[in-house]
Amino acid sequence: MWFLLLFVFISPLYIHSNLGRESLFYPFNSLVWILVSLCVLVFAGHQLNRKSFYIVKDYFVSIAFTLVMLLLGGMLSGMLNHYEWFVRIIAILIGFLFFTSLYQLQLNKRTVENCLFLLVFAIFMQAVIGYVQIFDHNNFIFWIVKYSDPIPLGHFQQPNLFASMMATLLVVSIYLVSQPSFKNRSILLKLVLMASIFSSTFMVVSSGSRIGFFSLIIVLPLILLTRFFLLKRHMFIFSSVLLLVVLGATTGSLSNEGFSNTVTKIESFSSDDTQDIRIHLYTIGVNVFLDSPLTGHGIGSFQSVFHEYAAEYQAKKGGESLIGQTAFSHPHNEFLYWAIEIGVLGVIALLMLVFMIFRAAYRQGWQSGGAKLAMLLPIALHTQVEHPFYLSAYHYVVFIFLVFVLLYQKRRCELISFTRSASVTAQLFLAILFCMVFYYCALAFNYSKRITLAIIQTGQLTELYQISKHPFFNDLATNLILASEFEHERGSESTLMSAFFADWLDDRVVSEPNPSYYLQMMDVHIYLGNEEKLKETAMRALYLFPNHPIIMNFIIENEIDL
Repeated sequence: MWFLLLFVFISPLYIHSNLGRESLFYPFNSLVWILVSLCVLVFAGHQLNRKSFYIVKDYFVSIAFTLVMLLLGGMLSGMLNHYEWFVRIIAILIGFLFFTSLYQLQLNKRTVENCLFLLVFAIFMQAVIGYVQIFDHNNFIFWIVKYSDPIPLGHFQQPNLFASMMATLLVVSIYLVSQPSFKNRSILLKLVLMASIFSSTFMVVSSGSRIGFFSLIIVLPLILLTRFFLLKRHMFIFSSVLLLVVLGATTGSLSNEGFSNTVTKIESFSSDDTQDIRIHLYTIGVNVFLDSPLTGHGIGSFQSVFHEYAAEYQAKKGGESLIGQTAFSHPHNEFLYWAIEIGVLGVIALLMLVFMIFRAAYRQGWQSGGAKLAMLLPIALHTQVEHPFYLSAYHYVVFIFLVFVLLYQKRRCELISFTRSASVTAQLFLAILFCMVFYYCALAFNYSKRITLAIIQTGQLTELYQISKHPFFNDLATNLILASEFEHERGSESTLMSAFFADWLDDRVVSEPNPSYYLQMMDVHIYLGNEEKLKETAMRALYLFPNHPIIMNFIIENEIDL
């Protein structure tokens, strides 16, 4: 058990070259899914072998109800992208199985605390990487990835992901320090916790993440208030915690430009003449939801419907670009994302989970329940301004584990017996699920590096054809292949591949409107001599992405008459 959980928690410590776009482009996401599915197979499979299974009777019905609502909502809303819905089902299923498989271990209070120590150690390693990224200007530790700006990102490669995990580290560390068992822990563990409290505060302040900073100022008072009566019994420890937090915040604000960037973002958000784009995103997203609140717009429909509504919204506001110049794959809010795609059933399902979590915290009282709730808040707040569970499977798994810590009480577990045939069937299902996840994610782990190298080393068509067989990388690899074939065809009199590329782009922009696709479409239509189609494409691109500088420059340079 210890080794498997440790491997899950430290999985993001591995990194290789990648495009850093989303989900499985990050290699650690593939590792997380493989290791978590292995945990499910081992933990749940071991108990099933005994022809029995533990469930938490107080919450099992609520969780099962949530799963049914999400699945039902997906079926009723329709599936514009069956592959995407299949991946979501697998992610939800593995999350549920990981949660229930932890119950099969029948952990005692001390062991749960030890698991939290493992988590603290793993996240602290990311903070150590952050220090290197800030201060190793001479690249002495060359094997750790660094960026042009000395901002700590760990191996998450995105400031908000890093900051929300650092805020989680702070809360969990203070929780463990406040436990009565802390005084009996080894001096090494005590030092790790104290170093984690300082480092987590330092990293959040220096990361430049606004949501990370907001999480810090929200959860820090909460965890201190909930654990106050335990901490005040040992004033030296309490004073040390407060001193480390102050020192971490102060030194973090002086280490780089991260804190000043955060302040600038906050000032721009509160300024009368400047509005954060998320305000417009949420306004548009709510309008999209209200247009079809009962069944949503369908799984995989977000990009197409959102940008259509966004274009109409921006046109009514004067035709200016109010949401930036990039394509959005999510509305920067987890609730809104599910509401848009599967409607009110998705909202009810997620609210059921929220209600269950708050009810469990309330039942355990302010001191215990409130502290465990505080551990969930950094990632939970992150979900309201972004889509972290899609970008990082690690955040998803850590959140599920912390929910388990909140809900788990050994005395409330109920043992269910199985027949021999049912037990074997369930074990076989888990084995098949693990094999599927392993095969899919192992290929993704490999391809995330190979596609990066294929882009750097031009002309790697054979490599791209191989990568395009993977469903997750198919669209990007196919686009690169067709773009390469198109460039090769420019020097000939043939138009076969160019016409095929134009048709492929026509299909892609329906479900995934993207500025780069429209630029490619205009380039192809110029070569094909399709003036009417060229003009139509240019006008459509400017409608969806008003005043996009690259699109505008392309139109001017190629003298496209609108």
